[in-house]
Amino acid sequence: MTKWNDSLNVAQINALNQRGGRMLSVVDLLDAGTMDLDLASALCALVARGASFLSGAVPGGAGKTTIMAAILAFLPPDMEISTVDGERVIAGADSAGKPGARRCYLAHEIGAGHWYGYIWGRAVREYLDLARRGHMIATGLHADTLPQLRDILLSPPLGVEEDALATLGFTLFVAADRCGREVRRRVSAVHAGAAADAPALFRWDRRSDRFRREADLDAQVPPAERAALRELLGNLQRQQVRRIEDVRAAYLDSLLRS
Repeated sequence: MTKWNDSLNVAQINALNQRGGRMLSVVDLLDAGTMDLDLASALCALVARGASFLSGAVPGGAGKTTIMAAILAFLPPDMEISTVDGERVIAGADSAGKPGARRCYLAHEIGAGHWYGYIWGRAVREYLDLARRGHMIATGLHADTLPQLRDILLSPPLGVEEDALATLGFTLFVAADRCGREVRRRVSAVHAGAAADAPALFRWDRRSDRFRREADLDAQVPPAERAALRELLGNLQRQQVRRIEDVRAAYLDSLLRS
């Protein structure tokens, strides 16, 4: 992949920023306790494998878009991002770029607002169909749990078909939990897909403020890949490498050395 293409990917990720300032990276989220190393390495490893995903949280500002952006820094090096800023992007999916090449189609949010990167109605059905056609998709919506997410997607006016959800690699949810005067933002659950019976891979325990692994991850990502990313993330955290473009560059460099 050319340097130009990767700069374009980073620009698409940073364009998710809705609140100004620097877009937070996985290192920032580790320092804030939003996730721990075990959870972060699993999410980044899934994205590195090109897994499609949805992130959910009901309150605005909980962090679903921030987490989506942070883990997209671990996108496969040969995959380009296309932001869905209109139905024409979806319609031209299979003619964009190199013939047969997988792309990551990024929608800022599944929502009815007329903002950049938002999709609604028929566009949502066509967007999710991109995953069935072999592409990667990444987006967020206002849902706190897997049942809420499924109700929004499967019910009118969206009317997504059940089998369109089967191609999702994982779903994650974020909680903004008030603790005294502070608001702690945590990845509250990660599920292996979006089926009604999709097993939880991780859950956050509010009382202990710890993340529990709930299922064997080997079927999703080999242990060696998670271990390599855990080591990389740990090193980046110790070195305080924070900017998304620097985290991305360190990840790509690690692939060249491996």
